Amino acid sequence: MVKVEIRQKREECTGCGTCVEVCPVGIWEMGDDGLSRYIAEKLDQCLYDLKCQTNCPVSIIQVKALEKVEAKAPGPAPAAVAAAAPAAPGVAVPTAPPAKAERKDAPGTIVRDEPPDESLVSAGAILALTGIEFVYLGLFLTGVLKGWDQEELAFWLGMAFVVLAFILIFYRRSFISDRVVIKERRRKFEDLLERE
Repeated sequence: MVKVEIRQKREECTGCGTCVEVCPVGIWEMGDDGLSRYIAEKLDQCLYDLKCQTNCPVSIIQVKALEKVEAKAPGPAPAAVAAAAPAAPGVAVPTAPPAKAERKDAPGTIVRDEPPDESLVSAGAILALTGIEFVYLGLFLTGVLKGWDQEELAFWLGMAFVVLAFILIFYRRSFISDRVVIKERRRKFEDLLERE
């Protein structure tokens, strides 16, 4: 199981009920105002399948994993069973082997999953920087056609690359989700002697 935190922009909810339909454990419900909402008491039942987040038509749901929690097996704990039934003198009481801890670096493990902000401020900044980018590229092309000095051309081209770097940084931080998943390790090279 995974402990999760859910963020919902309720003021932008359309009340379509998709999140209520796709949630396999019933964390979502329709409120009295006709908008969907999550039930905070049921968050510990979340399967972290992200169906509510990915199926929301207006993308107002963000599910974030806080920590992984081991699922508890039903029934009494092994220590309680051993205490309830005293052993005969000289007889060893069998105990359950210690549970293997799940490897944190197993392939497919999600280390971090943060949805993008997708703010209007970032979109406006990207548009403004794109306009500045066109100005710098226009000056560079004008300089090439008119035969300006190479130092001046290098300055305008360098400024165009700097602005392009800022555009990419804003785009990366605001519109691409920050998800780190451990991949299966593969050998980087193959030893030819092992094949023979």
